[in-house]
Amino acid sequence: MDDLRTQVTALFSEAGQAHHEAFAQVNGDDAEWPQWYADFVQERLSALLNADISASDIAAALVNLDAEYRGKKPIIDWQQYYAEYFIGRYRPDNSTKS
Repeated sequence: MDDLRTQVTALFSEAGQAHHEAFAQVNGDDAEWPQWYADFVQERLSALLNADISASDIAAALVNLDAEYRGKKPIIDWQQYYAEYFIGRYRPDNSTKS
């Protein structure tokens, strides 16, 4: 696994853990989770991908990725799936898809 994919995957894992902790009292229920995640990862994701990505663009992508991931049920975890999307979209020269 290359370094960029590792870093982006780790960022989404960190966001997932932070979201879980922030919303533990309501059993993780958060209708606005895409925006929460987007706000959490925006600055670091933009830096990792050397791209100016707005939180609203990230949130919109997360809504679509969530539906796609649930529909496809891939063998990789959601963090890696999301990382591959963002790398492919914003750094196609470093895409990890075959």
